[in-house]
Amino acid sequence: MDLDSGLLRLSKQLDPLGPDLKNVKSEAGQRWLPLPPVIVDMLREHRRRQDEQRARADVWEDRDLIFATPTVGRSAAQYAADLAPRDRAAGVVHRGIHHLRHTYGTNLAENNVHERVAQQLLGHADSRTTREIYTHVSEKMMDDAVRAITDAVDGVIGERAAANGSRDGSLDRSGGVSSADTNDSVGG
Repeated sequence: MDLDSGLLRLSKQLDPLGPDLKNVKSEAGQRWLPLPPVIVDMLREHRRRQDEQRARADVWEDRDLIFATPTVGRSAAQYAADLAPRDRAAGVVHRGIHHLRHTYGTNLAENNVHERVAQQLLGHADSRTTREIYTHVSEKMMDDAVRAITDAVDGVIGERAAANGSRDGSLDRSGGVSSADTNDSVGG
């Protein structure tokens, strides 16, 4: 992790069945992730506290982990269990740590991050995995789509109204024949 440049290097992962580290699943999974400044600040503070713990410990098995303990012998499930009280306090329903990846992928899509960038950030070898599995259609996305369609329709109707000479922007739905034209032809 390079906090000065705000980058996190992913190359290993904790084995979900035990305390061992293993390589990430694919070459695409080995990547640098940009970190938002607020996260960099939080990680600096975490590192400072962890350095204090390391200095007080009689034994510290250092594997260059971000979230380390004196002896690394913890599983991913134990880390998840540590988060449970915080989840409850924040009103978050814990559905498993992996769901955070789906949330991340969906949030990237909601914020118009290009699919290929999201693919790289999530470490997928194939963009279909990102698009079809990790990106879910959210209420915000549907609202944005409805707004875009509404704007497009309003734009077309407004252009037609302007082309037909409407002063108030309304579309003459009588086929372009004004009431003055109708009155003149009926009276003659």
